[in-house]
Amino acid sequence: MMMTQAKRMQATMVAQQRELLVWEVGLYGLLVTGVSAATIKRGHFPVPAIFPLVLMPYAISYQADLAYGTKLERIKAEADRILVRATTLFTF
Repeated sequence: MMMTQAKRMQATMVAQQRELLVWEVGLYGLLVTGVSAATIKRGHFPVPAIFPLVLMPYAISYQADLAYGTKLERIKAEADRILVRATTLFTF
């Protein structure tokens, strides 16, 4: 019962990450479309748009790795390594 509940919570978290990824990709597509339209209309690239256009792909890549890749397994493995190697960090 407990293992089933833990797996369900994990599956729910992955589903949430996948849903968030859909929204982020849509937002990025809207941003690229808007910046492209503004560049065509005004004849120059809007400089304030550089920041989100450069940073959003990193956030989307992280989200995609978490939702569809092996990010969750790597996080769990790192947590296990920390618990094994760093026993002095967790002395209460």
